[in-house]
Amino acid sequence: YKLSIDPYEIKFVHKQGALIRNMYPHEQVARKMVVKGIQSFTRLPHKYKDPKVIIGAGHLGLRMAMFLVERKQTDFVVFDRMGRVGGTSWMYQANSTSKLQTEYGAYHLGYGEDYEIPTNFTTPWPSRNALLDMFEKTANETGIMPYVKLNTNVKDMTVVSHDRSFTGPKAFQIIKYEITTEEMTGGRLKYGKMVAAKSSDEEAKETELSASCVCMFPGNLTLPRQETYKGEDIFDGDIGYAMFNE
Repeated sequence: YKLSIDPYEIKFVHKQGALIRNMYPHEQVARKMVVKGIQSFTRLPHKYKDPKVIIGAGHLGLRMAMFLVERKQTDFVVFDRMGRVGGTSWMYQANSTSKLQTEYGAYHLGYGEDYEIPTNFTTPWPSRNALLDMFEKTANETGIMPYVKLNTNVKDMTVVSHDRSFTGPKAFQIIKYEITTEEMTGGRLKYGKMVAAKSSDEEAKETELSASCVCMFPGNLTLPRQETYKGEDIFDGDIGYAMFNE
């Protein structure tokens, strides 16, 4: 139990005459024998059958992917609706002339004592385009891009759990998550938000997969409030939100 190994997977082997034989559980241990089936005498991490799923290739989604690669836990996939990494806020809500409003260095993907000092920017307040380039450059350098699927929307998720008769640990109540994804087609995003498909639109290709866990990073400032004021329909001037490159 302490080694996370099924007792029946452990074998005791010893030499008897000219033969090598497995010992039975009822036998007394031999003076010299070999124990098979133990990979380590420390507790091994639990291994899941299905991969991890990360929804969102913005700052936090990419950071989590970096941590997993550093820990050599590469059984994961990152999904994002966009055509490049960086997140909805910087991709759509920000303008090309938008700049970061804080000089705190945590916006770097390579922020931390385990990373070298970033040299991507010459100013503490980089522009929106510079930030997006930094996200893409760091994602490639850290080796997480092979695990990222862009232009992919997570359409549906179903939780598969044990029934009420399950008496095991609560953490193991959920068996897996059934994920349905769809390829993004033209016109499905407006200001970074999903738009319902029209009957004339090309049918999106769907894919199903199972996941051991789902980590969702929907982002911040991704749903800006948009108001319609009385008289907008007869106003002759331009109306904009200082977003979306309007």
